[in-house]
Amino acid sequence: MCYQIAWRGPGDVDIMYPPMPPELSEAVRAVARRRHLSAGWMNDGPAQFAPYGHHVALRTFYPGEHLTVRAPDNRFLLGMKVHAAREDDAADTIWLMNDTGLHRRADLHDMAQVVSGSLGEVWKPSRVQKRLVRRCRREQRRDAREARRVQRKAARTADAPQTG
Repeated sequence: MCYQIAWRGPGDVDIMYPPMPPELSEAVRAVARRRHLSAGWMNDGPAQFAPYGHHVALRTFYPGEHLTVRAPDNRFLLGMKVHAAREDDAADTIWLMNDTGLHRRADLHDMAQVVSGSLGEVWKPSRVQKRLVRRCRREQRRDAREARRVQRKAARTADAPQTG
């Protein structure tokens, strides 16, 4: 997410490489010690969402010699955010809603179902997940109204006759 959203700082690095190889685990611990980072600075929790048997389009953000950074498409990331339903992810969820154009409750639940399918589960949204979807939809609509208001104000200012 921090590759795509300039204002979002990297709280941690999520990896979807199941399982994390021992060499990588050792390197992660060494970097944490050297840089005074928390033990969980590299989070392999999202590995549970790795597309076992379910095709997920991956985009390459950084093709390095020793490290390649890839991420699922934003529709799958949105499904992951809705599936996880963490309050800390609300801003990311709203950004992904805007980026993907998926705003309807059914669309958000459909994407979470895709994520559940990659886990071999059937999606049945919990109260927490439904609450997050309602909150994000409400905030996204509020932000869209505010953006339209600012655009109208800017247009009126640009159309106003210049004096002086």
